[in-house]
Amino acid sequence: MPQRWIIAYDVADPKRLRRVAKHLEGVGTRLQNSVFECGPQAWQDDKLCEALSGHTEPEHDALSYYPQCTACREKSTWQGKGDIPGEAPSTPAAQRARSLRLSPPAYWLV
Repeated sequence: MPQRWIIAYDVADPKRLRRVAKHLEGVGTRLQNSVFECGPQAWQDDKLCEALSGHTEPEHDALSYYPQCTACREKSTWQGKGDIPGEAPSTPAAQRARSLRLSPPAYWLV
């Protein structure tokens, strides 16, 4: 089973959008407006998938789940504002130093 999951969504109705975002904020880390990273504890027995499906309408909304194994996560890079998901918050100086060390990503998650 993957160590982490990247979950992206496109929800048409603002009320359903808020419900999906609120649910994911409780179990994961927001990477972008409609993209979250969740750990394996959030994915137990497909309960997360069932819960999110209950907040959406398949004919209008889309949910995408991308598994991320430990090896893939170690190859991922992070650039820009904010902290690296899963790491302690850093100071602005540490963020600048980190962005100088990172090479451009070979691929984008979303």
